[in-house]
Amino acid sequence: MSQRAILRHLLNLRAGFDELAASSSVPPEAHALNIAPQAGASHSGTVWRPTRPSEASRRPALRGRGSVRGTLVDMSSGRELVFESLLERGLAEMLMARHDVNHIADQPPAVHYVTPDGRTRGHTFDFLVRTVDGRRLAIAVKPEAKVERSGIQATLSLVRAQVGSRFADAYLLRTDRHITRERVFNAQLLLRSRVCRIEADVAAVWAIAGTLPGKFRLADIVAHAGIGARGFNAVICLIDDGRLEPGEASKIGYLTYLRRAAAK
Repeated sequence: MSQRAILRHLLNLRAGFDELAASSSVPPEAHALNIAPQAGASHSGTVWRPTRPSEASRRPALRGRGSVRGTLVDMSSGRELVFESLLERGLAEMLMARHDVNHIADQPPAVHYVTPDGRTRGHTFDFLVRTVDGRRLAIAVKPEAKVERSGIQATLSLVRAQVGSRFADAYLLRTDRHITRERVFNAQLLLRSRVCRIEADVAAVWAIAGTLPGKFRLADIVAHAGIGARGFNAVICLIDDGRLEPGEASKIGYLTYLRRAAAK
């Protein structure tokens, strides 16, 4: 473990920040009770309803050799999402953390295409995403090491040519080059911050950070806020709001340098 990672861990512990809890976008009590916030409601915990089942056209077997299968909850819609690899789970969390994503369909119905030798094949994408501006993105997920031998690039080319806009506006391949540990970690932080958001804390931290020029360290903002580990979560909320932004593409922690986002 690097010195930077050790120092970040120690600072987290000193401030009372639970790194294990941050690795899950769903609070432990939600798993235990099988509940999720009502779609369209705030994350204050005042309105709850049972998790809605996945809309997947197929459910991956829970047991698989050399892969991880499971489910997680899309907190914005209160709906279960299935995944059959850590890459798929990571991408689902990255998508859930984005504000320009309106809907995530896991394992949508298969599309059919004809191969060069005349055979009809079916392909099930891992996700079909609808953005807030109405675009549909069909996403296939593969480890980078398996892309070439899987033939997924050829499949995507045939689907684009033969199915086209009837199913999606764009067909994308995402690998571990896109779904990095840093991006997944940060997405999990953003998702957790929404569940734990306290508006008074966010306002108190913004009263400090919103006046600062240039770059400043996240740990300094938390220290000046005087509200302990809640200050860390408030900073993450401000990043999620788009009011603060990290100065580097790495895991967000107490050593991260931030700056005020440019006005849009």
